[in-house]
Amino acid sequence: ALVKRAVPLAVGVLAEHRSQGLEVAMYNHVIAEGIRLGWREVETSLIVETNEPMITSVNRLSVERSKTWRIYRTGL
Repeated sequence: ALVKRAVPLAVGVLAEHRSQGLEVAMYNHVIAEGIRLGWREVETSLIVETNEPMITSVNRLSVERSKTWRIYRTGL
């Protein structure tokens, strides 16, 4: 496959459809399609650390957290 790695920029489920398992079904579909296309890795590093619903959904998958990014703010 030409593409070995994907970095989705926007993934989500409308508020009225959350907490029904749709998030995990969507992730599983992306994983299955990625395998079919020959992807080796999908990075979801843009999940904000305070987004507990998204983190909970991702933790339901058989995945490993490989890195955590921190954003710091200071006055200039």
